[in-house]
Amino acid sequence: YQAVAYGRMFEGDLEANRKAAIEDLDAAIDAGIRDGRAYWARHQLLLMQGDRGAAEKDLREAIAIDPLNAAYRFAMGNLLARGRKAADAAEAAPFYGLAVALAPDNDSYRRRYEEFMGN
Repeated sequence: YQAVAYGRMFEGDLEANRKAAIEDLDAAIDAGIRDGRAYWARHQLLLMQGDRGAAEKDLREAIAIDPLNAAYRFAMGNLLARGRKAADAAEAAPFYGLAVALAPDNDSYRRRYEEFMGN
């Protein structure tokens, strides 16, 4: 499911392929797959379609499945930092902080966290 969905995200007729990729991921998730990568991939596609609410819900599910995945935490920080409400932006800091703690050698995570925190 992941290779099919991910491959469809960036090839040919992007709109149609993204829709098909979402359908593939929906089918996998509806069939009971419990893999954070499926939710993460669908969150990316939903963001591309402008559905921030559904994307956030999927990303939160990916984190619930794999809470120690630094990439999911970092992605949530980014999503919330771009939030429309001040409360969303304030909620981003702990996600960035945990991403840095989980992946201390990742310089891009650290730089983004420091930038976000004003350091």
